[in-house]
Amino acid sequence: LLFPERQGEQIMVGQWQVGGGALLATGISDPLKFYMKDVKIGLYPYQFDESRGLWPNSYALFAPVKLRNDRTSIPPATFTHIKLLTSEAKLLEHSVVFRCKAMGQSKDQGKVEYLREEGFPLPLRYLVDDALREKLQDALLLCDSTAFHLRGALRRIGFYLYTANPDDTGWDTAGINPRAPKKIGDLARADIDNWVRHTEAGIYFWSAMDAPFQEFIIRLADEDSDEAANWWRRQVRVAAKGAFGKAREYAHESERAYRAVIEGEGYLTYQLNQMLGKEAKI
Repeated sequence: LLFPERQGEQIMVGQWQVGGGALLATGISDPLKFYMKDVKIGLYPYQFDESRGLWPNSYALFAPVKLRNDRTSIPPATFTHIKLLTSEAKLLEHSVVFRCKAMGQSKDQGKVEYLREEGFPLPLRYLVDDALREKLQDALLLCDSTAFHLRGALRRIGFYLYTANPDDTGWDTAGINPRAPKKIGDLARADIDNWVRHTEAGIYFWSAMDAPFQEFIIRLADEDSDEAANWWRRQVRVAAKGAFGKAREYAHESERAYRAVIEGEGYLTYQLNQMLGKEAKI
């Protein structure tokens, strides 16, 4: 639905609206949607992840990116148009900072489960500078790795809490005691994963990184990239340790819990030092 308005002798379209679920012509995607292209199922709209939001994948909004599982990101046509206005038409300066706002919903059999709105700064340099986008991607993938190892640390706490003989039991897929003579059972593994979910440490980590990202995406575009990257790594470490600290409260206090926390904390510290470098002592 187009809303025309007259400007002098010309008629311009100042606003337009697409109805929910309305399909455009075959082969034409909605210019306001962020798509993924799968080699098997084709094009489909990106779905919000309720626990972590959109910004961890923001680098894929700015240009097509090959992702895991044979997928490629297809940015909204509005981003592509802004890139043309910046790089080819020279109508916008690279130093301009817009603000991106994304809205999405999750449905199950026609019933809306949740609505989400998210916004973050968009320095136009990211649309035209491949090297800058790669640095942003590396920084955000660092968050993915940290979240993965945070989960591994909490699994270790759960393992020593819920396993009767932890020193004689192994959990190969979690990398815990792989040479142990006994293997963890399905019931204990399910109890541990339920405990990890109950702590909501992953949600805490991603929410704690939201505010630093709002600052980092601008700093990386404007400042020395090494300095900005070092600042970002410090924020990642603080958020991961904060999430772990919140989760350890669910272990309560006992001799078994004390050992469980020590095992989990040692694993997380080692992995953070491997990814981020050793923490500077003040």
